[in-house]
Amino acid sequence: MGVLSLGEVNEGFSSHFGVLKMAPNYRDLFLYNRHARPRFSHEFPAHLLQTALEWEDMVLNEGTATRLQRVKDYLSYEGVLRHDWGLDRQLRQGYRCLFHGPSGTGKTLAATLLGKLLGRDVYRVDLSSVVSKYIGETSKNLNALFNTAEDKNWILFFDEGDALFGKRIDTAQSEDKNTHYANQDTAFLLQRIENFNGLVIVASNLKKNMDDAFIRRFQAVIPFEVQDEARRLEIWERHLPKTCTLEPRVDWRDCAVASLECSLDRRYL
Repeated sequence: MGVLSLGEVNEGFSSHFGVLKMAPNYRDLFLYNRHARPRFSHEFPAHLLQTALEWEDMVLNEGTATRLQRVKDYLSYEGVLRHDWGLDRQLRQGYRCLFHGPSGTGKTLAATLLGKLLGRDVYRVDLSSVVSKYIGETSKNLNALFNTAEDKNWILFFDEGDALFGKRIDTAQSEDKNTHYANQDTAFLLQRIENFNGLVIVASNLKKNMDDAFIRRFQAVIPFEVQDEARRLEIWERHLPKTCTLEPRVDWRDCAVASLECSLDRRYL
């Protein structure tokens, strides 16, 4: 799907007169045995996420770390389950995760490191380029995005996914015609994400804002909480370079407490 396409033709001519073109990413696959990393464009409005940190550098609460480890284990052995064990027919295609919690709790970093550990590129979708005020454009943009990512083994990361995955409005209680089209876009996304054969991670600050139909389709729902003082202290100590020298009066506990207070202030604003 999407390997070959017919180019546009002049008005009055049959579409069969169009030039047969190969999609650039498949051209690189056939020539170099790899998919080329796409550039940000209207057809693929997403940016590549990268980090110099490693999986061991993450500091998470025990419950969050355990659930994230389960996701990593499943994705690492998915091929064995599907093909060696013959469970391909029983398992749903693709995988969908929801990361929910306040800002600054590590959702984006966790998604990036998950991709790095699994050897998959992670692309953060630019929602401002996807969502459109024009009828049908949002669904069209989403369809182009998923078509490009299909069969590429990439991870699509929807940050602040409330804008796309938010609750639908009862049209019987609303006179706004745009509500009907917004619900159509949500229904289309629900179907498209269900049929996508890759990994989708949605991040949300408020789980309660998500549509229930989406929640039921996530195989993993992982909470990210504000770190307590002890883990904040661990973050400061672990990530400070050994070559950095500090005055004796500097106490990392004060830094941990201050950063914790800032996070709580943002959480309850």
